[in-house]
Amino acid sequence: SRCNFASWQVIINFVVKNKDKVEFVAKIFKALKFDPCATLKWIVTDMEKLGTQDELSSPKFIVNNLEWKVVFAKRNGMVDVKIECSNPNSFPDWSSKAEVEVTIHNHKGNNIVVKKIGVYSERKPTKSFHIWAHYNSIEKEGFIKYGEVTVEAKINVLESNGTKECLGVPEECFGFDLSKPFTEDDCCPSTKDKDSDESSRCSKKRKSAPPLDDSVVIFSCGEGEANGPVEILVRQSVLTASSTYFASMFSQNWKKAKGLTLNPDTDSVSNNNQSIRLTLTEYSSNVVKTLFDYLAGFPRMLEHVDDFEELADMLRFCDFYGIQKPVAHISHRISTLKLTVKNLAACWRASKVLGSLAKFTDLDTELVFRFYTFVRANFASWQTLVAFFADNYQEEDIGILQSVVKILACKEGDFQYTIKFDERFKMKKISSPLLFSNFLWSIVAGRHPVQGASAAAGGGGHNQNQEEDNFALFVKCSSEQNSDEWKLKLDAEIQLHNTDGSAYFGDLKGVMSQKKAMKGYFEFLTMSEFTNPENQCLNEDKIAQFALKIKSIQLIKGSKLSLGVNESIIT
Repeated sequence: SRCNFASWQVIINFVVKNKDKVEFVAKIFKALKFDPCATLKWIVTDMEKLGTQDELSSPKFIVNNLEWKVVFAKRNGMVDVKIECSNPNSFPDWSSKAEVEVTIHNHKGNNIVVKKIGVYSERKPTKSFHIWAHYNSIEKEGFIKYGEVTVEAKINVLESNGTKECLGVPEECFGFDLSKPFTEDDCCPSTKDKDSDESSRCSKKRKSAPPLDDSVVIFSCGEGEANGPVEILVRQSVLTASSTYFASMFSQNWKKAKGLTLNPDTDSVSNNNQSIRLTLTEYSSNVVKTLFDYLAGFPRMLEHVDDFEELADMLRFCDFYGIQKPVAHISHRISTLKLTVKNLAACWRASKVLGSLAKFTDLDTELVFRFYTFVRANFASWQTLVAFFADNYQEEDIGILQSVVKILACKEGDFQYTIKFDERFKMKKISSPLLFSNFLWSIVAGRHPVQGASAAAGGGGHNQNQEEDNFALFVKCSSEQNSDEWKLKLDAEIQLHNTDGSAYFGDLKGVMSQKKAMKGYFEFLTMSEFTNPENQCLNEDKIAQFALKIKSIQLIKGSKLSLGVNESIIT
């Protein structure tokens, strides 16, 4: 796996074929990411090639989620050994400090051993070990046996920095608007007036009522947290004004009839002359404190919550205890919270919470769609796949991995794209790609000059006017760089969505391959039809929305199962 998994297509094939053994897959990836030590023994079988070229390189070797390889180099008739480390995602600020011991085995017993500690980075990815030997004397000195040389590299990674675990494709590339700020006017225009009236009413009530009517309620929560249970103090008037549940609970009729009792399966209550003490067992202290701070007049505290799961628990709390005031703000926070590879698991768990609440099924659907889109946009990297499976290795997270496998194994689906055009529409634009069926799919759109009669590629079109430039629309399919030749049969539909909800569409059917990787229409519309404001193809920022509906894909050729590194040269 260290020598054959430095390919996202290989890993996806492996994961999908072992979808019923997710724990086994995660165990392998955990070793590839977290084990800092590994030994690569490379048997160089083509030494004679050094007579005509400058370098021979071993296969890539994964250690600590980076690629390593041994390089045999020849310069001025002398042979040296180098170690090269690379980060294939090409982030410029990465570095890795490692102790490497290189051994050139000698069948006569005189091994050459050199150990070095050095920092590998984008600027300096290679370290020379200065093991100089004259090329013509290598065999005579006992380093070549049966035409082969054995080189061993013991790699011990001491420290790594800046190795991002995600391709970093933003959600905005696929139509998600995360920038809209929340204002109280969005849900309740007169909130401030109501709050002031409520406050005035409560203050008058406190003057005429016994102290118990606005006594302090002490919530104890966070029993299983690292710092132990936390006590949170809330005024009774705040609770009764915001929650139908607590308003009923603290009413005189409730107290006389049933005493002070909460949900007997999850919560408990006790009372004395000074305060009321309640125990909440299903919610973290941060969830409870943030909600009660919000109700007490501090809504900005919500903006500091960056955990999807905690936000979903807040909605669950509000749903159970009949609290309405913060619901719109929490929902907005969930919709605009940036999704990253670090909080992807929390997003998945939050969708499970929201899916169990009838009032929030739309928000759950939105969150699931964002989860699926993020995986498709950012997981075309073997490093991301390895890191995500390794980081979610725990038993309680296996369901998350199964969901990702389900996405990777999917054979049909609908995908949304956005493309921002410039003012003059001079050049065709390409969208960010999405991962599907082990290939990357993009939308290519823009001006296509007419030179004589135009012909549509892949089907009909909508344009009958041949005297002006056309708006061309294509889908592009691509495989991993340096991949084997591939070929597939596609049945799909490409769409241009208008801002009024209507759409132009065209069928895409036929064979796509490495040589013919684009399919679509040179004459989808005329440019004047596309740019005419009345047709509403573009919004005010010159952004158009597209969709690709894939009905079926039949792979004819090119499913990579490994990088093809043979065990006979790697031990």
